[in-house]
Amino acid sequence: MKSSKILTSAFLLLLCNVSLASNSDHLELSGDYEARTNDTDRLTLCEKEIQILMGRVEVLEHSVAQMMKGQLTGTANNIPNPSAQPYTKNDAMQAMTELDVTQTPKLEPTSEKQSYDLALVALKDNNLEDAQSRFAEFITKYPKSNMLGNAYFWHGETFFKQNSFEKAAINYLKCYKQFPKGAKAPDALLKLAMSLGSMKKTKEACSMLTKLENEFKDRPATSIKRTKDAKNKYGCK
Repeated sequence: MKSSKILTSAFLLLLCNVSLASNSDHLELSGDYEARTNDTDRLTLCEKEIQILMGRVEVLEHSVAQMMKGQLTGTANNIPNPSAQPYTKNDAMQAMTELDVTQTPKLEPTSEKQSYDLALVALKDNNLEDAQSRFAEFITKYPKSNMLGNAYFWHGETFFKQNSFEKAAINYLKCYKQFPKGAKAPDALLKLAMSLGSMKKTKEACSMLTKLENEFKDRPATSIKRTKDAKNKYGCK
């Protein structure tokens, strides 16, 4: 039975590694690239989840072994004596629940990097509501994080993808205003302009595009092309 547990744990850990390998190649969102997620942190989460699952397996095995040996009594953990009355599914569930209180390990609080990575993965998977709440929680919980500017930008993306352009614009503006030299500042100005344009505020959109051109002349060619296309779309001079 011990070797079976080891094999089960090894198999679950292998699944975690395969999942991490398939998800860590790259994140490409709205034409912009984000740093790779921290595989070590995510692997740690997988290991803790495996510990929980293995704990539950041990509880179940313990209950079954006790039943087979006929050692369960009416006073042990409130489990009915199988020789006195039928042992029902509800009785088994109650026994597992009571044993689980002391045997199930608890997950440690999610770290700053893990919170950011999980929110970004949710956005990449297009789970917009989940990503929205995760980025909002991150922004509130870690107001001094060096990833705050990026979090504002991606939070804006969760709204932009749902055509909530006003809320998107607010987050893009916060990204640029609070981190004007940050990695996402030029992208934030571009998406701010696009949000304003989508709200029929073409004058303001053109103003943001001009600001983008003046402040970030050395930005990537893809950004320059998207800026030019946006100016043509909104009739900017």
